[in-house]
Amino acid sequence: MESPIKSRSMKLAGLTAVALACLALGRLPPLLSGSSSLQGRPAAGYLALTALVAAGQVLLLVWASRRLDLPPTGDLAGRQTAVWWRPLAALAVFIVMGLLQASLTGLGGASQAAASPLVSSGSRSPAWIVAAALFAIGIGCQEELLYRRFLADGLDSCLADATNDGDPAGGATRSRLKAELASSLLFGFGHLYQGWSGGLAAFVAGWLLCRLYRRGRDWPSLALGHAAWDFFVLMMRA
Repeated sequence: MESPIKSRSMKLAGLTAVALACLALGRLPPLLSGSSSLQGRPAAGYLALTALVAAGQVLLLVWASRRLDLPPTGDLAGRQTAVWWRPLAALAVFIVMGLLQASLTGLGGASQAAASPLVSSGSRSPAWIVAAALFAIGIGCQEELLYRRFLADGLDSCLADATNDGDPAGGATRSRLKAELASSLLFGFGHLYQGWSGGLAAFVAGWLLCRLYRRGRDWPSLALGHAAWDFFVLMMRA
């Protein structure tokens, strides 16, 4: 059994490498499909392929979290503290994100993408609905695990080691804030394909989700709310 990585510099290098690997894997579905546009209704094949890649990313992140010795999920004792309202709170955050993006779009923040061969013009078949559900679950789990669990917890751990000297309580607070802001910025950057309005709305949502994650360290509950929002958006597309 491999021993966990304790060194701050090695842990930071590991965080960077795994995050970049996840980003590279995320480019596979559009590259294999010949387009990066997601306007309209994506075809079932693209959704299923993305869900498969997301499952691989989740496995990589779970392994890396253990290898890099990130703190356990749940409370400080490692107990899971999932509650019924947390998925609803996460869903509410994404609703706010959608409303904010719509408001900013009215100010000229939207970017119109070209038509994509990924788009299906047919009716919503049962196969498409299943593929959309798998896509939503996969993306919800992958993004919450990457941004709220892996990056926020990992950066918090690295920054705390560097800033806690002489002021443990204050250092821990500063490191947590910096980690959450960095994670939220990366989350926003990952949504710039939706225009600057999408990136800004995602940054705000990312920060709120980081704060929600800190309440119980229960990323699966956040993933459930995230998946519900993504599935709703897919079903509403023309």
